[in-house]
Amino acid sequence: MRLPDDGDEITDSLVSNACNVFNAAFKFNTHVGPVEIFENPGSSTAPTDLQSSIRILAESISSQLPKSLDLSAYASPAHSGSAVGKVLLQECELMNSRIQTILLRLHELDMRASNSEMPETNDMVKQLMALHRGRVPQSWLTHETKSAVHLYDWLGHLCAAAVVLQNWLEDATGKCPSALRLGYISNISGLLVAFRQDIVRNKGWDPEEAVIELEPAKSDSSEQDNMLPIEGVALVGGHWDAAGQSLSLSEMPDSQEAITLAAVCRQRPSRSNSSTDLSVKPMYTCPVYDGGKGVQISVMMAATSSENDLTKRGVRMEIPGSEAL
Repeated sequence: MRLPDDGDEITDSLVSNACNVFNAAFKFNTHVGPVEIFENPGSSTAPTDLQSSIRILAESISSQLPKSLDLSAYASPAHSGSAVGKVLLQECELMNSRIQTILLRLHELDMRASNSEMPETNDMVKQLMALHRGRVPQSWLTHETKSAVHLYDWLGHLCAAAVVLQNWLEDATGKCPSALRLGYISNISGLLVAFRQDIVRNKGWDPEEAVIELEPAKSDSSEQDNMLPIEGVALVGGHWDAAGQSLSLSEMPDSQEAITLAAVCRQRPSRSNSSTDLSVKPMYTCPVYDGGKGVQISVMMAATSSENDLTKRGVRMEIPGSEAL
């Protein structure tokens, strides 16, 4: 017996075979992937049929999902009065939609199993196989990812993102959180545009000149009211010298180091456009990758290594795979 490979065509025989494999796994394992299912594997209480197995799986995952955010109880004019607030309210709605979609899909699997029926659609089979491997089904994600997303870590990330949004809702001032993990926001480009709009309005700047610049955060960044810290990003293949404010190649090509970014809204661009200005360090446009969504934003970084060397190495920033929403 074997599980279907990712490229296999889903046939009735593969469905039947996969369900047998899935069922057999519950007799001997305490985990489906990293999600705990039984306390005493192999005991008389361990389920030995597909229906019970899927039901326990659905209940286990459902219990680890965050609760839906109560927008009606907390959302106020203070939350919707700013451009950033409107984007965060959209993120709250997306979170609720994501939670309800997952619960619905688990319920569909549970109902089919309760009626002693095989999964009805290819999508149901793919969900079942992904869950058996301890992975997040691609249909649960906003965007498909190129690599597998581990279910246990992803559920923890989902809960953490929901906590940040819930805390923001419960803050009567409606202020943007002091720092956001990039993986908590589905629409980071929209958030940056909204941040710029709020700063321009509050400071009375000319909107035609004001810009958002992304850069590694400095030690005094938290003191600036026109700056939004962004966390949860790893620099891959490079080393950032915080003291010298410069990027260079790291010793190991696949090395990773955590880095905090800052989205700074300025009245006008801070960098010189003159190619003859010798006081300006060479700049490297470092892409930021977010799972299957590809490059979402890029960060301009002063560099001591050449742009050619950094590009050949593929120096980039990434969000952890488990933080794909």
